[in-house]
Amino acid sequence: MIKKINKNRGTTLIEILFYFVIVGVLLFVAMNFAIQILNVSKQSENAHELQANINFVSQKIVSTVQTAESIDDTNSIFDNDQGKLSLNLSEASKTPTLFYISSGDVFIKEGSDAAVKINSESINCLSLRFQRITYAKTPDQIIIDAVFEVKNVEITNLEQTLPFHTSVSLRKI
Repeated sequence: MIKKINKNRGTTLIEILFYFVIVGVLLFVAMNFAIQILNVSKQSENAHELQANINFVSQKIVSTVQTAESIDDTNSIFDNDQGKLSLNLSEASKTPTLFYISSGDVFIKEGSDAAVKINSESINCLSLRFQRITYAKTPDQIIIDAVFEVKNVEITNLEQTLPFHTSVSLRKI
């Protein structure tokens, strides 16, 4: 018996479907990898924005407290998440200088000037707390606690909050 070999053999429907499944799985894996890279990039950008804002706000508050003559207790709100710090400076036009939180933004108001927001539009301040510590024969010390977050995050797993804690002493006793 002689066997006939069929040379006109093509691909079958099952083989074509199998190839499409393999290509589809590879594309799905590649898309997930690309999305994860974009998410990490956005998280990094958010973290950088948060840290830059915290650095700016803290430097502004710390440098002002260090140059202050005294703390105005009557206009300050201590030990509250909606804290307010009123400072008396040697320069009369900047007295009192106020730091406070309103609608998620941190403001500074120097003397009779209008209040100026010192955080960016993309950052929200959840809390700003001042605590005053006084000891005999030492300058007053202010402890500052704040919590910041990124505004308008579209993807919930990209939400980030960052706490801030520092203390600073007035320059005079």
